[in-house]
Amino acid sequence: EYGLWEQHSIRVVRKTLGQLRKEASMDARSGRLHLADGSEVSVVYFRAGYSPDDYPSESEWEARLMLEKSLAIKCPSVDYQLVGAKKVQQALAKPGAVERFMSAQSSSKLRTCFAGLWGLGPGEDDTAIIRTACKDPENYVLKPQREGGGNNFYGKDVATKLKELSVEERGAYILMQ
Repeated sequence: EYGLWEQHSIRVVRKTLGQLRKEASMDARSGRLHLADGSEVSVVYFRAGYSPDDYPSESEWEARLMLEKSLAIKCPSVDYQLVGAKKVQQALAKPGAVERFMSAQSSSKLRTCFAGLWGLGPGEDDTAIIRTACKDPENYVLKPQREGGGNNFYGKDVATKLKELSVEERGAYILMQ
């Protein structure tokens, strides 16, 4: 932030989604996003908004919608953010999912890039994969629905965590090879 200002005179402003809902507005005709002081926002860099916990009220959702509708460059855009979400990756890994959007040939080629990925928790048939992962945890990573990778479990910690979690708690995780 300091470097952007010192070297390029680019101002950086940090705001929560809740603050933006109160303090920002978008011109409906032009799509330009402005702060309460009148300054135009050209880039929105999301430091939050990756977890359902980041949207505790309708206000945060309204702010996110306003940002997405605006002309401001979003990093990431909502489509990139969603495709990076573990639960969306889980849904796309299911047979037939990507085939809805791509040809059979393209889908088959894309699937060669997919790692093994299993949903856990309620509604998932996870007994066999949990047993396998607990037996050989070095081949798996347990990932919560969070960005950044700092909350992942590796190696023997995979087996330990899987044994600690209730069926409901497992629903917040995916298991990857």
